[in-house]
Amino acid sequence: MRRNKYKICYRTLNIYSFSAMERVRKTNKADVDRYYSDYSFETCAQKHIDFVLKSKKIFEDKPYYTDCQSAISLAYMYCIHRCAYMEYINEHVINYIRKMVRIYIDCALVVYYEFRNICNQNNLKEIYIDNEVWNDKL
Repeated sequence: MRRNKYKICYRTLNIYSFSAMERVRKTNKADVDRYYSDYSFETCAQKHIDFVLKSKKIFEDKPYYTDCQSAISLAYMYCIHRCAYMEYINEHVINYIRKMVRIYIDCALVVYYEFRNICNQNNLKEIYIDNEVWNDKL
């Protein structure tokens, strides 16, 4: 699992979610649209998302903030499609969104830190060109 973590997270964010949403949308378009209106992003997810981002110390000044925001949006859309397909109601939908938001944020961080993971797996040291310590040596 540890070696394939990047692949799993990358596929979750870039392949699996979109293909699953596409399949559900083809068969349950009316239900998906109804779920979007019944469980809007602002009312069902925004408070929890703010809490999760704050607890994980992900703020707007961090370089991976936009990646996490994209993952959050994807998680919400995936959950709406999945819940419409499974015909979940009320608390089940909200709890599912909360759970998937955390998972997708973690996936976004894993994908963002791909460089660090490669270095760790191969016992290499991370060196960033824009680091001031290395600027004088280049």
